[in-house]
Amino acid sequence: MINNFLIDIDGCIIEGKLHDINLPHLTTLFYEIKQLHSSVHLCTGRSAPYVEAISQLLGIDQWCICENGAYFYHPKTDEVILHPLVTEATISTLTSLKTLFRQQKYKSICKMELGKEVCISLNPINMSIENLFEIIVKDIDRNLLYINHSTTAVDITPKWVDKGCGLRILAKMGGFNLTDVLAIGDSSGDLPFMQLAGVKACPANASDTVKSISDYISPYPTTEGVIDIIQYYSNIND
Repeated sequence: MINNFLIDIDGCIIEGKLHDINLPHLTTLFYEIKQLHSSVHLCTGRSAPYVEAISQLLGIDQWCICENGAYFYHPKTDEVILHPLVTEATISTLTSLKTLFRQQKYKSICKMELGKEVCISLNPINMSIENLFEIIVKDIDRNLLYINHSTTAVDITPKWVDKGCGLRILAKMGGFNLTDVLAIGDSSGDLPFMQLAGVKACPANASDTVKSISDYISPYPTTEGVIDIIQYYSNIND
């Protein structure tokens, strides 16, 4: 029985940064979520203000995982809870990195996403996300930090903090079992939480790695894919 849906934003609910948002599709998704008898949570690399906006659009009123597990945000109460591993020392290290990425040699290849409280997300300029990842990873102390990438950004987070450990904490907060979770993702950054979930699904635009672990692959991309997944598993639940 699926009691909780956990959904990534970029590449799933929307196409990602710099892409138009398809409001008719989001409206359909809103009504599909309203009909669910399960709780819906967002699990994303995005910051709380963006999660708040998407939650309002979709009528989501449950705890959400922000900045790849660095903290949890409730769109109805506006509460924020930091992951226990996010310490002052961690934040200091990441602040130093932000200063580094403001240097001229990085300005020509990437841009830091605004609004991040803890983590760093870098969007590529005139290169693929994979190439940017290979450049940035050389400057990261892998003993202190974790680096991965979605379809739109290279994400740098505190060591041992990812969407997977975020899901474990969220399950304790909500009192639900991981086996009762349906996880929807599309990129390698989603693997940590998808691998823990009882059921895994992805839209048609997902990476081959994500598709290889998915129980159901929608024939539709992004928002349409998420709608299809919800409809598919709602029928099974009923």
